[in-house]
Amino acid sequence: MPEDRKPRFAQLQEEKQAALSKAFSDHVLDTINAYSYFVTQQSELAGLPDDVIEAVHEAAQHDNKDGWKFTLHFPSYFPVL
Repeated sequence: MPEDRKPRFAQLQEEKQAALSKAFSDHVLDTINAYSYFVTQQSELAGLPDDVIEAVHEAAQHDNKDGWKFTLHFPSYFPVL
């Protein structure tokens, strides 16, 4: 590649990289927001604090579902870890 065209090529590469990086991050966030796991047996909640159990139960009720709803958001999954 001619030397005079290398700066423009580098600029285009940076722009492309930034666009791909943002698109990837957006897709990851969309997936995190869309995922949920519903627990239907209370025995699976053994060991979790009562306030967490109440919060995930309310989350399930908000979706008009029975049981307890866990998501990939920190306040939901961290107590499970």
